[in-house]
Amino acid sequence: MAPAPLSTLLAFYSAIANGSSTGDWLPPPVCSHTFITDTLASPALFLLVEFLKAANNSNGQQPTSILWLAADASGQSHLSAVARRAGVNLTQLTAKGRFTLIDAAQVILDGDSDEAALRSLYMRVQGALPAQNADSELGASSQRPRCIVIIDDVSSLLWSVASQGDPAVRSIHRWIVALRSLCTRHQSSLVTLQHLASTSPSADAASTTLFHRLLRCSHIWIEVKELSSGRARDCSGEISVHPLVDVTSVQLVSPAAGGWGKGVLYNVANDGSVVIWAKGTQGTS
Repeated sequence: MAPAPLSTLLAFYSAIANGSSTGDWLPPPVCSHTFITDTLASPALFLLVEFLKAANNSNGQQPTSILWLAADASGQSHLSAVARRAGVNLTQLTAKGRFTLIDAAQVILDGDSDEAALRSLYMRVQGALPAQNADSELGASSQRPRCIVIIDDVSSLLWSVASQGDPAVRSIHRWIVALRSLCTRHQSSLVTLQHLASTSPSADAASTTLFHRLLRCSHIWIEVKELSSGRARDCSGEISVHPLVDVTSVQLVSPAAGGWGKGVLYNVANDGSVVIWAKGTQGTS
């Protein structure tokens, strides 16, 4: 397999009435929940930026807006720099009302309790989402969401709340389930990133519990991890796309290079571009 753009792995086709599909790449489909995990050695910020690019590529349709919940306290300037490398100008998108960043870390810190803080964050998201409109051209008949809500990242939220262990996990899980329902009502989609301490989350009991709970409330799990053999030249790691529901029931179609659930290798270049290739091919045709 020759090297291919990352978009070929993350392609969601637009289904039409007769069951066939168009060739348009879409952001994560409306009402879907995409769960992403990564590791310290192989961060998945490039995936979030890819969804940002997909939202910005309207293909003649009304553009999809992005609502970014920044929980890691890195700030918009860092994200703007990363996005700029990938050809996305967040300043322009913000001015057009198509990108909004909420400082989730600060909202949590300002809360008097976990419940109050998460409720406040929920209300901030609700107020920033496009108004519910049954007559919208991006309604239930379309797979293109009106907005993509990106949680970057749920691990930081778990560490930021006042409670610890199972109570913290339950609070965060309930909040994400409520957020997923909110996105569905607003014809939007949800993307959640969780950092795992290693390729096996068992080192952290709370993270492990949250990981399994999020798997059960997601449609697709995208797994990003380092190579089992360690670092390699011109290879950033391995990425796999796992369907967690019957994809035919929600009309999600991916021509993923290597297929659903099969890991492919990827490399993030200095200019922010990402290519993938099958294992054992060394990125050649």
